Amino acid sequence: MEAAVKKSFGRYSEYYDLIYKGKPYKEEADFVLARLKRHQRSIKSIIELGCGSGRHAEYLSQSGIAMTGVDLSAGMVKMAKSRAATLPAALQKRLSFSIGDVRTFSAKKTFDAAISLFHVASYQTSNDDLINYLKTANKHLKKGGHFLFDFWYLPAVLHLKPSTRFKKFSDKKSEVLRIAEPAMFAPQNRVDVQYSILFRDFSRNTVEEFSETHPMRYFSDLEIDLALRSCGFKMVEVAEWMTSKDPSENSWGVYVVARKEKDCS
Repeated sequence: MEAAVKKSFGRYSEYYDLIYKGKPYKEEADFVLARLKRHQRSIKSIIELGCGSGRHAEYLSQSGIAMTGVDLSAGMVKMAKSRAATLPAALQKRLSFSIGDVRTFSAKKTFDAAISLFHVASYQTSNDDLINYLKTANKHLKKGGHFLFDFWYLPAVLHLKPSTRFKKFSDKKSEVLRIAEPAMFAPQNRVDVQYSILFRDFSRNTVEEFSETHPMRYFSDLEIDLALRSCGFKMVEVAEWMTSKDPSENSWGVYVVARKEKDCS
């Protein structure tokens, strides 16, 4: 599975920031911090499992939080470090990024809280992947610390059903056309999304095409609760992403806040 995940964010990472330039990173970072602070007043350090290009970490660092980000994609980590190097010195000191697998990574220290956003949990397509991912979060948290993560919600995926989508993204230098074609594997609660990317470089007048497949697993809240309990956590909040409403068959993205009750071997 590790090789598959690495492949998923190979070339795709090169165009990631352009594709998601409209994503409301600051609003999401503010939402995450507010949800965590409902359960934990003091948060001075956070580890982010699957940090991507570091945008959430950047905004969270502006709240005075020391952020440690880890991602399996070398390209993502490179972008995160490059962006951090352009920030004021005070923010740079609060940001650290490393290449690592969220199922096995060890920072050799603990943090007040942990986060994992943009459906990193759903990339854990086997039970072993999910348990090892939760174990990584557990071992990096102080007792009583909280872990917030989001995932594809089973009732919504089955009700709404994934469909083929076309999107175009551009800036002054380039243009990207992305086609997302899903294939459902219901017995495994998995959707394999094939992304076909057509990239046009205006300055060079060149066009490049490639594709990647991203396997995504969808979960029920009961399934997540059981996995959390087996890894030393207690689920203290589950709700729709960015609204905090009760999850429904229209809630494609759902988040959980879980408190570390004990170490998980």
